[in-house]
Amino acid sequence: MGGELEIARPVLIVDDNADDRTAYKRFLKKYEHDFPSVIELESGQDIESLLHQYNPCCCILDYQLPGQNGLVVLKNIRREFPAEVLPVIVLTGEGDEEVAVEMLQNGAQDYLVKSEVNASRLYGAIRSALQTANLQKQLTRLAHYDALTGLLNRSLLINRLGQAIHRCNRYNQKCAILHLDINKFKPMNETHGQEYGDAVLQEVAERIRKNCRATDSPARLGADEFAILLEQVETDMCSKIAQKLVDAVEQPMVINGREQAIQISIGISIYPDTASSGDDLLKQADEALQRARRSESLKFVSFSAKYKREWTRQQILERDLPAAIANGDLALVFQPIVDTQTYDLKRLEVLSRWPRLDYDVYALELIEMIDRLGLADGFHDWLFNEAFTQARKLADGNVRADLCLNIPANYCYSKSISRAVEESLARHQVDPRRVELEITESTLMLYPDRSVELLNQLHKKGLRIAVDDFGTGYSSMAYLTKLPLDTLKIDKHFFLDNIRDGRNKKVISAVTALGHSLGLEIIAEGVETSAELELASQVGCDLLQGFYFGKPAPVGDGWPDFFKRFPLVNPQA
Repeated sequence: MGGELEIARPVLIVDDNADDRTAYKRFLKKYEHDFPSVIELESGQDIESLLHQYNPCCCILDYQLPGQNGLVVLKNIRREFPAEVLPVIVLTGEGDEEVAVEMLQNGAQDYLVKSEVNASRLYGAIRSALQTANLQKQLTRLAHYDALTGLLNRSLLINRLGQAIHRCNRYNQKCAILHLDINKFKPMNETHGQEYGDAVLQEVAERIRKNCRATDSPARLGADEFAILLEQVETDMCSKIAQKLVDAVEQPMVINGREQAIQISIGISIYPDTASSGDDLLKQADEALQRARRSESLKFVSFSAKYKREWTRQQILERDLPAAIANGDLALVFQPIVDTQTYDLKRLEVLSRWPRLDYDVYALELIEMIDRLGLADGFHDWLFNEAFTQARKLADGNVRADLCLNIPANYCYSKSISRAVEESLARHQVDPRRVELEITESTLMLYPDRSVELLNQLHKKGLRIAVDDFGTGYSSMAYLTKLPLDTLKIDKHFFLDNIRDGRNKKVISAVTALGHSLGLEIIAEGVETSAELELASQVGCDLLQGFYFGKPAPVGDGWPDFFKRFPLVNPQA
């Protein structure tokens, strides 16, 4: 029974009455094979540190102690040790039902009246408490550990983080969160299948576990995200631990007979250097992770004071964004796309804005927040409704121009976009052939199979399809032949680079010629100067877009008012 119940550890008796302690030791002496040692304390002062030192299997706690009652001591114990780790049996000189209920509600396993305690009664109470603790431990494992990797799950990590911060405050220590993410895991998982992806996650988890200290708490937060709670650390130690993890995890692994190389990014946040709570610590580690992922050279980034102002701004924006979408507080602006030769209006690109008095919010930042917060469906319902309302007004005003809307990366995994577009087009009686949906080249290369499937669905409904920001990624014209494309938008940086280096003008000419051979219209993006305008015309671009003709603007008092801001553009009314 001793091995089964893990009771080789000592029993702790906390009682200020020496005669009572002697009696309990005498009772337990009869079961010495199960309880080889007993530790005595006269009070509950500094009990947390003593518990760490002695690691008892069970605590017998007197309710009436000098200086503080047993309830206070019990609460102190529970802040450090959950019931499945250290069961507590409370003894009192008088039976009081209200006290008994209160103690049990605060984590005691049993409540006994001293006058009724004998050897068999005490032994039975301890045995029952240990069995209950074992059962709780098993249930806790199911509830608090990740089934795939065996690491802590998010809920247990948050629980341990709360305890760690309590210890930091009490003992003037530091703790940290390392937030780890596998780069480009989704496309790998999609290409090789879930079983393959699960094997990669298990191997990564094992490497993380092997490179953690005994005091660390590694966890899987979900999908390909992991976190490690570091306790009793100094600021400079965290970077060394992060580098150690990078070196270990990025070693090539063999999965199902195939050598697989992976890369990771890590975000670091330290309490109390920049964070004031566990929630802040997790959010700051995530922000540092995003910075590491965006960096081309850094494997890990530590959240520091210089990020605090920007991070606070982001927290406010993320707090307010759901209500802004629900209340219709966002706004649309439009930018003309014109014929290269005549400047006749051909299309209007739709861009979203969030007007605020306190912060400027850029379009890309807004879209990234929407994706990160899982607000894409609600946002795009609003976007399609507002955009197609304006499209209807354009048609009613005899202005012939297609609308161009962007498809964000995460929407390639959503089945709702086809439904949302189709329903909104029907509701506003907009011809789908007057709408062009844009997907970036980087998204196309990141999710090739899903992108092809989604674009085919949309194209069959009559919508036009464009590849945006062409020239920023690594796609090939041969691959583009597999897609149902109508338009290729050449990125502005592609033009800038080639204007600086005239020898590369032939590259743009070749891309334009190949696009035309595939029946695609070619749009030059970001045209701001006469030199860029001339180059776009020379290489055969069909359409132009950029600040040369005017910055994106709201419709204002109506489309006639809108076009007054673009004197170079002929709206073909």
